Amino acid sequence: MSFFADAFKEHAHLPLLITDTRSYTFQEVWQESLIAAKILQRHQGERVGLLMEQNEFSFFYLIGLWIIGATPALISPKAAPEEIKYFSQSANLKTILSPKKLSGEKLSTPSFNSESAAILFTSGSTGLPKALSLTFDNLFYSALGSNKFYGIDESDKYLLTLPLNHVGGLMVFIRCLTSGSCLIFSSDLESSIIKHSPSLISLVPTQLIRLLRSSEVVTTLKKAKAILIGGDHLPEKYFSSELPLSITYGLSESTAQVAGSIPGTQKMKILPYREIIISSKGQIGIKGRTRFAHYLNQDDPFDNEDIYWAQDQGSLKNGFLKISGRLDDLFICGGENITPAEIEKALLKIDQIERAKVIPIKDEEYGQIPFAFYQSNTDLKDPSNILKKLLPAYKIPKFFLRLSNFDIKWKREKLIQLAQRHIDEVRH
Repeated sequence: MSFFADAFKEHAHLPLLITDTRSYTFQEVWQESLIAAKILQRHQGERVGLLMEQNEFSFFYLIGLWIIGATPALISPKAAPEEIKYFSQSANLKTILSPKKLSGEKLSTPSFNSESAAILFTSGSTGLPKALSLTFDNLFYSALGSNKFYGIDESDKYLLTLPLNHVGGLMVFIRCLTSGSCLIFSSDLESSIIKHSPSLISLVPTQLIRLLRSSEVVTTLKKAKAILIGGDHLPEKYFSSELPLSITYGLSESTAQVAGSIPGTQKMKILPYREIIISSKGQIGIKGRTRFAHYLNQDDPFDNEDIYWAQDQGSLKNGFLKISGRLDDLFICGGENITPAEIEKALLKIDQIERAKVIPIKDEEYGQIPFAFYQSNTDLKDPSNILKKLLPAYKIPKFFLRLSNFDIKWKREKLIQLAQRHIDEVRH
C-alpha cells in the first residue's frame, strides 16, 4: 500500500477524479480518504463488504479501508439480499458498508498493514461465485504493465464505464492512481465523451456498438489514445472505423488484463509482468506478478509450478496470444465436438449481427445441440443460410433467437430457460 500513498504525494496537485459536479486533486482525495479512515477505524484489520456505487465516495471508503489495514470486499450495489448474504458467508464479512458523504476529523496515523488489497467475487456463470483475494502487488504490477503498454501518464484522462466491483472497473482507478492520470465518471456516457474527450476508455462490445450510432461521439473517440475492448467478441467490421481499438484478454484471477493489442490492430501481445503458458491441450495457464493470491475457503487452485489454469483455450505464436474458446463450453453434438466461440465468431461475420451467444441445449436425438442468441437491428429470416458458407453443417445452430438486448453476464440457467421456451413455441 505504501506505493499508493507515495502516488498521492507525488501527484498531489494533479486532478485525480472528475465527476458531474466537481473535480478532486490527488491531495483532496487523500484528505477525504483520511476522514473515511477515521470513521471506519473500528473495522481495523477486518474484512469489510463495500457496496461500490459509481461515485467518489466509493473511492474514499476504499482508500480509507486500506489506510486502516482493513480488506474491502467489493460488492455490486445491485446485488440482491440473498447474494449479499452468500458473499458475506463466503468471505466471512462482519460488516457491509454503503459509502456516503463524509464529514469529521481525519485519521492522523495510517497503518497500511493489510495482507490483502481486495476481495472480488467471480461472475459464477456456471456455478456459485468464488471469493478471490488480490494483493497490493497484484494491483500495482497489473496497473504498471498496462500503463507501460499504452503509454499512460499524467497527461491522460481515463473515462470509467465499468462497474467498480468488477476487476476491470477497479483497475481503471488503479491505473490512474499509479500513473498520475485523471479518472472521469459520469451518469451519461455519451455526453462525458463529448465533453471531456478522454484519451482512454474501457468498454464492452455492447457499449461500443451503441456509441457508434452517434457521429459526434465517433469523431471524438477517433482522437483517443486507446479504446480497450474486453468481455466478448467484437465483429471485425468495427476495425474499419479508424478507431484506436485495443482487444484485451483478462480475468479476475489475473487482476484484469493479461494481453492486449496495439490500438488499431487485432493481434494481442502479453503485457509486462504477466506470463502465459499454453498446455498440450491448448489450455491457458497464468503466472507472474498479477496472478491472484488465492480463493477464500477453497482448495489451492495452483499446480506444482504455481500456475493458475484458466478455462480458456488459446495459442501463443511469435509472442501473440489468440483465444479460441473455453474448455468448460465444449460440448458434443451427434458425436462431434463443438466450441461455441467458433460459431459465435461466424455469426459476427454477418453484417446485421452486433452480438452473438451460443449455448448447448439437451436434445433427445443428438445429445446436445447449439442454440444461438443474437442481437441485431433487424430480425434475420434464416441466418443458417449464410452460416453454410462459414461452418460445417453439424456446427450450424438448430435454433436462432433474436434479443433486443442481453447481458453477457447472464447466467447459463437464464439463457437455457429462454432457449427452451423458444424451442417449445417453434415445435408446438
